[in-house]
Amino acid sequence: MVANQMGVDGESLSKAFSAFHSGTYNNQWLIVDRERFEADEGLLWIVEEAPGLMHSEDMTEKLRTDGYWGSYNVAYYDDIRAVMGETEGYGEAP
Repeated sequence: MVANQMGVDGESLSKAFSAFHSGTYNNQWLIVDRERFEADEGLLWIVEEAPGLMHSEDMTEKLRTDGYWGSYNVAYYDDIRAVMGETEGYGEAP
């Protein structure tokens, strides 16, 4: 994947990934920057894609607060859930 070679951290990798978004493989991507394990930001970026839309954010604070990132085969971000037709919220996932 070209984006993997273009990114130097979670933010730049998510931007490179978004630039080549085709909308043909809708998914949630977790980007972990092990060099930022002790840092307060930049350790975990979550990128979600749906037809015509990509959303990415640094979710390090949530990871630190919860102690893990739970991926339940549902979109985390509200805008992605709306595009995908998911009516239940992320918090209602099993």
